[in-house]
Amino acid sequence: MHVYWTEITITDADAGTSVTGNEARNKVSTELSRPRDHKGLLIVGGDGETTPASVVYHGKTVSSELLLIVLRSIAAGLGKNWRFVYKESRSVKRVTEIYDRYKAEAHAEREGQNALRRPVPAYVIIGDGTAATVDHTTLRQSAWGKARVAPAEILHVGFEDPWSHYNQHKMGQFPQLLGLPGVAQRPLLGGPNEDGKEDVTGPRDSTRFAADTRAERSRLAEHVRAHKRMLIATAYGPAVRPLELIRLAMCVLAIVPRGVNALHDSARGAILREGIDEGELDFMLRWPYPDDFPRYRLLLADTTARLCWLYADKIDICTGAGKPRAVDETMVTSELYEAVRTRLWEPVERWDDAKKRRAILSGTEGLYRETDWTVGERYCVMGGGGVGVNMVERAEETDKWIDWLATKTLHESFPIGRNDILLKHPAASASERRGQPMLMDDFAYGRNDQLAVILPAARKWRFGQGCDLDRVEAAAPRLRVTFKQSPDAKYDKVPNAPQMSKQPIPALIRDHDEQVSDLEDGAFKFYDSYARPQAIQDPRSYDRVIRCAGQDIREVGQAEKIAAMLELVPLVSPADGRMVGLQTKDESVRVLGAAATGNAALVSAEDAAVQKMRAYHETLPAQGRIIFVGFVFSALNVAEANRYFDPGNGKAPNTNVNTMSQKELEAFLGDVDLARRIIEVRKKTQSGYVTLDELKKALVRHALGQAEPLPQGWEGKYDGWKSFDKTLNKLPHNIAKQVGDDEVLANKIAEAREAVRRTDRALFDDVWKNREALKAKIKGELTKMAAFARTGWKPSWDAPIAKLTTQYRPADELVY
Repeated sequence: MHVYWTEITITDADAGTSVTGNEARNKVSTELSRPRDHKGLLIVGGDGETTPASVVYHGKTVSSELLLIVLRSIAAGLGKNWRFVYKESRSVKRVTEIYDRYKAEAHAEREGQNALRRPVPAYVIIGDGTAATVDHTTLRQSAWGKARVAPAEILHVGFEDPWSHYNQHKMGQFPQLLGLPGVAQRPLLGGPNEDGKEDVTGPRDSTRFAADTRAERSRLAEHVRAHKRMLIATAYGPAVRPLELIRLAMCVLAIVPRGVNALHDSARGAILREGIDEGELDFMLRWPYPDDFPRYRLLLADTTARLCWLYADKIDICTGAGKPRAVDETMVTSELYEAVRTRLWEPVERWDDAKKRRAILSGTEGLYRETDWTVGERYCVMGGGGVGVNMVERAEETDKWIDWLATKTLHESFPIGRNDILLKHPAASASERRGQPMLMDDFAYGRNDQLAVILPAARKWRFGQGCDLDRVEAAAPRLRVTFKQSPDAKYDKVPNAPQMSKQPIPALIRDHDEQVSDLEDGAFKFYDSYARPQAIQDPRSYDRVIRCAGQDIREVGQAEKIAAMLELVPLVSPADGRMVGLQTKDESVRVLGAAATGNAALVSAEDAAVQKMRAYHETLPAQGRIIFVGFVFSALNVAEANRYFDPGNGKAPNTNVNTMSQKELEAFLGDVDLARRIIEVRKKTQSGYVTLDELKKALVRHALGQAEPLPQGWEGKYDGWKSFDKTLNKLPHNIAKQVGDDEVLANKIAEAREAVRRTDRALFDDVWKNREALKAKIKGELTKMAAFARTGWKPSWDAPIAKLTTQYRPADELVY
């Protein structure tokens, strides 16, 4: 090993003496020849002339260019105030840089030893889906989020995003509504035939939506890997490595505050019903919880139902809209129930072949691409809604016979035109397409009329109503299904036959040929013309039952049970005071997204913030109004909870006209009337606006439908107003006497007068003196009103509307 010697001068500052040249080198060599530990450095051998020194650093031999470190260590070890003066050289500079680097790493290692002894608890996000990703990324895009998370790192606890496992299908929203706040990858919008762009006239492809979430998680992971470091224990002490964005593949059963060693009764019962061993649960609850540990511990179950604790000071719960419902225990035998149920800790990514081929599924499970749809020929889909629509579409893809039934009617499955293609026009329809499959939006006439006939578009389908599953039994090689009349199913949307309101909905099913089968002896009979599988002659016989009964947001693994030991209050948006989530009073635990807004049991309907939230929900485009759990509504609420649009947090306000609240519009536009009009036209749309030109046209149509023209000859009547100064501030009926008893004109004058008062209040201080100016200004306002009644547009709208957008701003830079 070569040692580079440069000119050295050693000064003993205490004695005031110094040595140079060979004498200095000999002094160094003498110290090098004495094995000793100088601040973690072991000096071994070397005479400074022919035999070079080796430097052993924590058991590893390192470059002799670290001689500078050795010299400084010697000085410190001798307790002397030694100073080493070097002749300037590039080698010395390089050695100095090496020394500084090793000094910094030594400091990091000391800090690492402390961190390994008592690490900072992670900031826990429960969930790994869309809401959890929006939460993570919007936390990381502002100073407020940085301060909330610091000094912790974010840890996700949960299984893979379910949307990454769904079979490709058409969503319930068009792409223009699904560019989510804070997410960098957005839909590239275009027309139906534009290559590489997403069609704004049709539903979004589910796989593209899942890809956006996956891309955002990758962006977060790459940024963490590039900018953050972690300390790990090695045989030689702590070592520095790039930080990885970690997800614990476990489910969360409960959050237990420090000082508590029991669970809420409702949570405990749900956990035991799910299949957790009671003895193991009690053992975990007796586990010591020292006072100096973080304020919460989370009870986790891994994929084998083994329990463990995770400790945290801050937690966000993003568990979504609930656990999918399959069959109830009352509908099947206990053996069949155990064979087909899926427990909370059995995610789809861990399913074996038996799970994939089960005969009874929830609608969500039927949507997974892992589910084997080669099983059998004839399926029963029980339950309407969007997932029921998806099941019919997948049955079409896999060429299955299907009976699709609803406990009430299937009309609620067709709230938007994208689903209408599953229907056909009745033969007696007035449409030119009678007897043919419907096109998108063809069923607009029947959406809100439960007496409008619903017919399947395909010959292998039958669509029914007014029934529910009574019993599902194993009858090898198939299932035997018995139906029952829905006891509480009554008509509530019959605008053309009000006498039918509250009347029972009959249990029946219709086939493609418009033949109706009533429920008889628990079954719907086949007609001879119905093209059923040859092997199936009994209408009760099905190969698979898929129950689309929604999701249970009050079940185990959901916010209500997880946070049962905590007191939650509304988390309020600073923009308009509406509820955008829930949180503990100290803000340490939050419930975000659908987990918060979709569970009415967690909030009081009388709370002002809750009422504002529900009122806001009704102003969104139809595709954004999905019982308080849709992506459009939930993602915005998560971003609002993280101050992503808060100017007080140094962030730009929301300018997306498709989601801004009325108060946000009023503040941003500075025009209360325009804000009100935008809300009125927006909530009548299906999917909002792709361009501002679309918004402008809608405002014009709305204005022309409402604007009242000024009376003919109004200018002459106005100019003939003689007692202007005396009657200007009178009520309209007094003004009418001055303008030819024209009450319509008098009301318009009063409206114009108030418009002038808002802009030129000082003129009203002396009406006599300013009468000419006032009369001219009021006439100017009347002229604008007349033009507005003709055109439906106010020139004053141009500038404020130009500031709006139809998408959220691009994602901000990630902040750590």
